Amino acid sequence: MSSLDAVRRQIAVLREEILELESHLSDWDSGSTSGGRELRSIAGRIILSSKRLEALVKENTYAP
Repeated sequence: MSSLDAVRRQIAVLREEILELESHLSDWDSGSTSGGRELRSIAGRIILSSKRLEALVKENTYAP
């Protein structure tokens, strides 16, 4: 697998996680703690995916 394929795959994962979070927003009651753990979990995965994407881009970008 090429480096570009790895970046594309990570972008797809990140996109799926963002869509998952968006799908839960209609059920979110910010005044209640119910469901908050699941939303925080999804948000945490989004953060980790974005950091992986950042690392992949840095690894595959020439910087003199």
